[in-house]
Amino acid sequence: MLVDLTAIETLTIVTGGGQAAVDALGDTPAGEPKRTCLLVPGIDVAWDECACGQFAQVIVGEYLTNSPFDGGGTSVADSCGLSYRVISVASSIVRCIPTMDGNGHPPSCARLLNAGVIDVVDRTAVRLAILCFLENLLDAGRIEFYQLGQQTPLGELGGCAGSVLTWSVAVANKCPC
Repeated sequence: MLVDLTAIETLTIVTGGGQAAVDALGDTPAGEPKRTCLLVPGIDVAWDECACGQFAQVIVGEYLTNSPFDGGGTSVADSCGLSYRVISVASSIVRCIPTMDGNGHPPSCARLLNAGVIDVVDRTAVRLAILCFLENLLDAGRIEFYQLGQQTPLGELGGCAGSVLTWSVAVANKCPC
């Protein structure tokens, strides 16, 4: 059986970045999320049952190029002449937030402030953990480039809200030929 080193390399980078984020979240006041999905297939992550938090990641794109982060790409059939393989990931953290009570009353501003503080701390922990993980990979020569994208809010949906951070890495393309 031929082992696909490209797939193993992709899994190591993606799940390693995710685990770094989960470990960092464990050091926050809200703690490590109860549910951790280091890699989810597809693009949509189910998170409307986020009791005690959920961290999840998806690979949102992968392409081959001679110029990392140009957003281009080519077919695998033409891959032997291309220098880089770029993997793009979306890492999300969601937590339960206060919502309307059974009588239709909104949550207090104090409860909303507390949820907002948790959200900001979570965002910062995820971003810094993934940044440090990628910087270490770069220093070790395991990746060629990295890029942190935008971190955007998620929710409220099903009593959950949080953020998603997009990030990309470029690795040297190894021709399978």
